[in-house]
Amino acid sequence: VATEIFDVSNADRMGKTDVSLVNICIEGIAFLVLCEHALTTKGDAAKKHVDETLAVALPYAFRG
Repeated sequence: VATEIFDVSNADRMGKTDVSLVNICIEGIAFLVLCEHALTTKGDAAKKHVDETLAVALPYAFRG
């Protein structure tokens, strides 16, 4: 039985506090909820706008 503990991380996480990481997660979830709400209430009328917004937002989602 191994006794070592390994923490797998990435460059985006380095130097950030736990609070900061949780806030990033909360903001991302809130953004996705807004997109889902727009799609379910406005349907195809919102699809183009949501697609464009996601295309802009996703490249920045994983940067520090």
